[in-house]
Amino acid sequence: MRIYPVKIECIDDVMDVVFKLETFDECSATLTVDTLICNGSVDELCGRIKDAVNMLELERVKKE
Repeated sequence: MRIYPVKIECIDDVMDVVFKLETFDECSATLTVDTLICNGSVDELCGRIKDAVNMLELERVKKE
């Protein structure tokens, strides 16, 4: 038996949802961003999205 996440939500300091990442199939996910992005926040946001994608343990698509 294996347990793995299918949906991840990122929240900020005041508990507002920043983004949601939900698996679509075994190798892809949908991303919904619910926050404003500026030059000062884009690097952290992208880093957190990458962390969340890694948590979902999506399979890599093999290039032919």
